[in-house]
Amino acid sequence: MQVIFHVGPHKTGSTAIQDFLQKNRTTLAGSGVYVPQSLTASPGNHEIPWISRGWDLGLIGATEHTITLDSYVRRTIDDAVASRCDVIVLSSEDFSLLDVGQWTTILKAFRAQSSSKRPASFRIVSFVRDSDQYLRSQYKTLVMLGLPDEFDEVKESLQSHLRTVHELIRALPKSLDGVVEYTELSYAGHGVIREFSKALFPDTIFVGGELPEVRVNDSFDSFAIEVMRQGNVLAGLVFDKNHLLDWPSFHTKGSARDVAERRHKLYSAYELSKSEREALLLERNGLTAERDSLASERDVLTAERDALQLERDSLTAEREAFLSSKSWRLTKPLRDIARVFRSDARE
Repeated sequence: MQVIFHVGPHKTGSTAIQDFLQKNRTTLAGSGVYVPQSLTASPGNHEIPWISRGWDLGLIGATEHTITLDSYVRRTIDDAVASRCDVIVLSSEDFSLLDVGQWTTILKAFRAQSSSKRPASFRIVSFVRDSDQYLRSQYKTLVMLGLPDEFDEVKESLQSHLRTVHELIRALPKSLDGVVEYTELSYAGHGVIREFSKALFPDTIFVGGELPEVRVNDSFDSFAIEVMRQGNVLAGLVFDKNHLLDWPSFHTKGSARDVAERRHKLYSAYELSKSEREALLLERNGLTAERDSLASERDVLTAERDALQLERDSLTAEREAFLSSKSWRLTKPLRDIARVFRSDARE
């Protein structure tokens, strides 16, 4: 049983990959690859790293029940075996935030739950993104979460975090017993799902042909980010001491829980606003259709009125022409006499 950990890190197309994995769970299972269904509001398998860091899964709406690392691993392996799969894929950017001790505990749990006939081996997959692109993308996310600082003020902390994360990930194969392979892929934006599938699933249908590349996380321009940042300053939505802490330390303190809670609230608010927006769009489309129908009816009535107006004008012109004709004037005496006779006849 091989367990593949896709560790991100953040801002390397991980959510798009996770969305792809969740939507194709059945097809992948047919090829012997088991992807656990996410219990979180995100398509990622964040349960293990969040449990390992001591975060409350109820915070992200995952479950009302207590989930331990051993119970989650046991259920994952049992489901994979029941699906006749010999590969398990777990994808979460938060794997990149774990230290060696937490990784050791996770691998130990998988070994304890796997059978002696099918011992577990491990593979780690990560992406590397251009440093400048990563820093700016991560900064935008932090501003959305409430960071009030300017980019230059946090750039050094972000660079330190990026270096620390990649150094830790690259050292895992040497630090952990049982990691048989480490794969590092280059993030180039479009094509990330194709590269991921080519590296992990070379014998499946996802290697041939074009794969749908769906942009899951919306991007924001510089002006929108600056407006958000100024709003954060005014609203006081700030991190500890109004500054971003050194990243590894930041994620080991309570601030990480605050970020997770804020992220969940933002995601929930976004989903709610999205559904409200869709309802308003449907209502607008209905009103637009009704307006177009009334406009069409109005145009028909207007055309009918114009036709009647033309007919009336034509008859009026014809009458006026007749009244001004010579024959009408010459026959006037006869009409007068006829009028007199008609009057006498009525009397």
